[in-house]
Amino acid sequence: MTGFSNIGFIGAGRLGTTLAEALAHHGYRISAVHSRSHASAARLANATGHAPLVCNSPQVVADRCDLVFVTTPDNVIQEIVNATAWRRDQGVVHCSGALTVDALAHAATFGAQTASFHPMQTFTAAGQTLDGVTIAIEGSGSLAEALAQMARAIGCKPVAISSEDKSLYHISGVFASNYVVTLMNLAEELWEAQGLSRADARQALLTLLKGTVANIEQSGSTQALTGPIARGDDKTIAAHLETLATKAPALLALYRELGQLTIPVAQAKGAIDERTAHLLRVILSGPDDRIETSRSATAPQEGLR
Repeated sequence: MTGFSNIGFIGAGRLGTTLAEALAHHGYRISAVHSRSHASAARLANATGHAPLVCNSPQVVADRCDLVFVTTPDNVIQEIVNATAWRRDQGVVHCSGALTVDALAHAATFGAQTASFHPMQTFTAAGQTLDGVTIAIEGSGSLAEALAQMARAIGCKPVAISSEDKSLYHISGVFASNYVVTLMNLAEELWEAQGLSRADARQALLTLLKGTVANIEQSGSTQALTGPIARGDDKTIAAHLETLATKAPALLALYRELGQLTIPVAQAKGAIDERTAHLLRVILSGPDDRIETSRSATAPQEGLR
């Protein structure tokens, strides 16, 4: 247990509610909550089972609690923090993956300790848990140590990140989550272009995606690579480019770029040699592209993943 005896929440969306419920379940005292929506604040309060005070302003939460989580949308975090008076040694924490602790600079002027506490997870449905989720903690000193202890207590894995690297950290999540959704949507559209249903596409492609995720989990992202680039199958790739050029030209440049970024992964796996890699780079290059030996400096380095 940390030295914080009273925890408050400003913001009562899905992330805030999930975190408050997890903390309460593991013995932490949630004392106060505020949200622009009274109904949302009441739902968070009820979820904790501790009947915390539903406050009419962020200031009341700050006055009553020695650790405050700001779990509002990113675009209002600094506004709320700047409009609130804080106390020396009070903990003020936001849960944004994109913003650094600089968003809490106003609280620091009062002598408060500041940090960010971001679960690497999407929160789109009620009833989600934080079990097994990695939480990135940006900050230092006793507050960062207390937050790491808190993360472990609720079944999460804490990792320390710097303010300088916060953006890279967040971009990694965009690639691993948001852009996967976009790619799945594009794949479903290719089924529709054949006159097949999105429902059938989703069933087939989700089975494929789940198998890929299982392979990544078991063997790592490099060794999990399959497909025509991993096989060095230049004829299939050339056929794909021809098909896209005539039937889905909007996807041609994306296919080329993703293919170029996949070549060094196939090389790192040991699936293709440099001669085959060069051939694939030539095939995947557009008419104005410059052939490069590698399109990704980090792709072969499994240790960076």
